[in-house]
Amino acid sequence: MFDTVKVDWCLVTGQPLSGKTTVTQTLKKHLGASRVTVVDWREHEASIKATLGSGEEPFEGKVPLAKIEDSILALIQRDKKASRRVTYVFDGFPGQ
Repeated sequence: MFDTVKVDWCLVTGQPLSGKTTVTQTLKKHLGASRVTVVDWREHEASIKATLGSGEEPFEGKVPLAKIEDSILALIQRDKKASRRVTYVFDGFPGQ
């Protein structure tokens, strides 16, 4: 069965140091902080990277994109399950 809950999102892209994070914070301010979740790929990647290594041997490789996508989808599913209606603002995109 398909989930019919609508998910609102936007993607902020640009060159490195072009102000993507500033734009996402401005969107959050104007749309309402409680209604916006900023999705930062780097934060998800760092969180996953921490689970792939150990204290003695930190993970040095590139985190698979599929793992980052799964982490973000889990975030969205948790919000949907909790009946939270938010707009997801993606701060950048992998490969930028």
